[in-house]
Amino acid sequence: MRYTGQYTASAWALFVSIAIATLGCTTGHDVDEEFVMAAKRGDTASVHALLQQGADINAVDRQFGATALMWASHEGHADTVRLLLSSGAPVDAQQELGRTALWYTAQQGQIGTAGILIAAGANVDLAANDGKTPRDIAVELGHRDIADLLTKAGAAASK
Repeated sequence: MRYTGQYTASAWALFVSIAIATLGCTTGHDVDEEFVMAAKRGDTASVHALLQQGADINAVDRQFGATALMWASHEGHADTVRLLLSSGAPVDAQQELGRTALWYTAQQGQIGTAGILIAAGANVDLAANDGKTPRDIAVELGHRDIADLLTKAGAAASK
């Protein structure tokens, strides 16, 4: 059999894996960035593996400054949210605009992750820099179920 200069996909993946392991380098994304993106995708197994490899629980993405918990909450990935919280993710961390995981959950209408964050002790009245609380944004965007959940959890009514 003659060599044609083409590798199969599995042979190429094996080669890249060996090169990374040998050289101690990454494929353009550092562990923390991949960790945040895995949380955004809801890839709980990868999030767990990356935490085992030393990913920073407080890492943020480069574009929005959002943590893994913020992204997992935003996208409604309940299992990933639970893993991140049990691994020590701060429930009330705020990104540059002052938004929290609960704020993003309210924005997106993710009732399941809202309940998880509230049960974990999220501050239901922690406002973003513009003064809007999670309840405010839920009401503004028509997420009545989340607004009601936040009110039952003690959130103040809009001003």
